[in-house]
Amino acid sequence: MQLQNLNQPLAMTSLEIAELTGKNHAHVMRDIRKMLEDLEQNPNLDSAYKSTTYTSSTGQSYPLYELDKDLTLTLLTGYDASARYKVVKRWQALEADLSARQNARLEGKQVRRLEAENIAEFVEYAKGQGSKSPRMYYTNITRMTNKLLDIESGTRDTLDTTQLRLVSIVENIVGLALQAGIKAELPHKEVYQLAKMRANSVAETFKLI
Repeated sequence: MQLQNLNQPLAMTSLEIAELTGKNHAHVMRDIRKMLEDLEQNPNLDSAYKSTTYTSSTGQSYPLYELDKDLTLTLLTGYDASARYKVVKRWQALEADLSARQNARLEGKQVRRLEAENIAEFVEYAKGQGSKSPRMYYTNITRMTNKLLDIESGTRDTLDTTQLRLVSIVENIVGLALQAGIKAELPHKEVYQLAKMRANSVAETFKLI
């Protein structure tokens, strides 16, 4: 399951609410529509929801609501205590997971900046050795990391905490390998292969865990 983008507010779907509460999804949808109709009487309310669709296992498309925390909890006022408890606990888990992912992403960006500095130094090193297109290493190293970790370009904001921390570990290893290769005065192609080899070793180790 792809996680929610870190740049988007948390939301809970009507389908998830139905699963947590043991209610029929059609009935949850009915309750949400009634709630929204009632809330429309007060234009000063500032809660968010989205009406969308989902595809079932049979390939059929069905309507779906995505509710923010305020609307979810408002909906629960009409449900029994057990149902309310399950949804509240789920919201707490979502918020804790989001916080952990945000921290891991922030730390990852810091590691990425350091790696970028090492790549910049390596690019100049390769240029000094006569490389005709040294700047290609910026793209090649990023693609290498994504490929090793089975990550699609532009999807880091949807990764879970473990994946984000693994990206940081690999990028740190790459930066250290570039520094080591430059210090050893290796040919730039060998420096790149050294970084690739060490990154691959780390990635394969974590895949076995």
